[in-house]
Order: sequence, then C-alpha cells, then structure tokens
Amino acid sequence: MKKLFSIILFVCAFTSLIAAPVPGGIRGVIHDAGTREPLEFVNVSVKEKQSGEFAGGCPSDETGTFLVEGLKAGDYVVSVSFMGYKTVERNVTVRATVVNIGRINLEEDSKLINEVQVVGQQSTMNSTSTAKCSTWHRTSPPKALPHRICSKTSLRSRLTTKVPYP
Repeated sequence: MKKLFSIILFVCAFTSLIAAPVPGGIRGVIHDAGTREPLEFVNVSVKEKQSGEFAGGCPSDETGTFLVEGLKAGDYVVSVSFMGYKTVERNVTVRATVVNIGRINLEEDSKLINEVQVVGQQSTMNSTSTAKCSTWHRTSPPKALPHRICSKTSLRSRLTTKVPYP
C-alpha cells in the first residue's frame, strides 16, 4: 500500500511539472553612455504592454547585469531608470526562454541634476555680555540652556569648544 501511494504521488508531481508552463525572463547589461562603465543598482521594471500592469523587476548588480525571471509568454515594456540619467524603455516579446536584450546605455540627464536643493536650519542664540562673564540663551528648543561662561580666555574660543549643543 505504501509503494502504491508513493508511485501515485510521484506520478502526480511529475505530470504537474511537465504540464506547468516554463516561465521566461529578460536579461541585459546597463552601462553609462559617456564612460562606458557598468552601472550598479539601476532600477529595471517590467510591465505588460497591453494592460500596463507590473510584471516584475530587479536592480542591476555590480557588473550592470540584470535578470527578471518568472514572466509568462507575451509582450512587455522594460523600463530602465536611475537617478541623474534619462529613462530608457524597450519593447520585448518573451517566449518560454530568457530573452537577452543586450546592452543598454544610459545618458546623463542634466535637468535632473539642477533640481537638487539643500535646505537647513540653524538655531539662533542671543547673548548678553559683561566684562568677564557671558550668559547665552537659546531662542529655540531645547530649553536646557542658559549656560554661563566665565573664563580668562576669549569668549570666541570658549564658544567653539565648551558650549554643549544638545
């Protein structure tokens, strides 16, 4: 009885593997168009051409190579994007095997580089000064100050080395 059950289980598993469709995939290599160097961590996304639904994706590795697996046979749009570079799209038809779309060269996009803004804030401090001692009050939180500075050294050197910044 155990042998019969084992044989039936093996036959069912084997026929399901044969009947299952073989998934395809898309492979390629991504390089910088100017320097010809491979680009790593580039975003590769695959969408179905008809519906526009996301079908898969992955980042490129350190050699610029990517492989998106598990795609059914059909038509897809491969989108390759990376910060500071122009996005490249390619139409690909996948069958039951992995399709190699070859080398994709990304060109720098200077418009994106000019859009970076650095914004920062600095807390303000008010001071009252006497001959040898100064009291500093911070006008923004935290309220752990005022600190009193009394020394023979100059106020400027004391501020750069001794005033704690919580």
